[in-house]
Amino acid sequence: MAVPRLGIISDFDGTLSEFADSAQEALIVEDNAQALDLLAQRVALVALVSGRAAADLRECFERPWLMYYGNHGLDRWNNGEVQIVPAAQEWGQALTQMLAEFTPPPNSGIYVENKGVTATVHYRLVDDPATARIRLLEQLQPLCVRYGLVLSEGRYIWEIKPPVSLSKGTAVETLVNQNRLNGVIFLGDDVTDLSAMAYLRALRRDKRVQTLSVGVVYPDHELPTLRDTCDITAHGPHDVARLLHWIAEELAPL
Repeated sequence: MAVPRLGIISDFDGTLSEFADSAQEALIVEDNAQALDLLAQRVALVALVSGRAAADLRECFERPWLMYYGNHGLDRWNNGEVQIVPAAQEWGQALTQMLAEFTPPPNSGIYVENKGVTATVHYRLVDDPATARIRLLEQLQPLCVRYGLVLSEGRYIWEIKPPVSLSKGTAVETLVNQNRLNGVIFLGDDVTDLSAMAYLRALRRDKRVQTLSVGVVYPDHELPTLRDTCDITAHGPHDVARLLHWIAEELAPL
């Protein structure tokens, strides 16, 4: 991809890191860390766009040159602090009240990750994920309706978000425009990454920016819509590392 201002934008969990039993245990694959360090010397932008809170995302992989967008684009790390999108701030109390009414069964393997602006209910560790998925939907959907929040699904998770029209797609759009990118490579593995891939496909169709979307796939939990939306696939974080190293080798240092 021979472009003067190329950006590398990636999801974190399941893309740069292996899946872990809890979000706190997820670590970036060392080969991915090395590849991003190389790419930072060769491209105009390296950024992470994640469902994690921006501050949490920064703790996972801290670099001074890296840009962090968290909570699916609802917050970002800027000038040493977290900035929350104003439209999302007013929903913090509703989220707190809703979570106060939802208590996972003890020792069930279900746990809630409260990220301030959004929350994630994880059920990866339960004995019967298929049954847990349905039961959680039946519990969470009425609560979300009552408090005006939005419920969406990911890989063994339910996401609770404020009803604002922001996503990973709008976060990527902001990064493209602010950094005047004319080339973008995006990597992601889950449903929430599809909006970014769809946005980049539209950019390429309009011939404004050269783009490539990499879908990170897993044989034990296939997402057909991911294959339909991405341009190429990588088989897990170690395959991502091989791709990122190859890209770095093909590019000259800036």
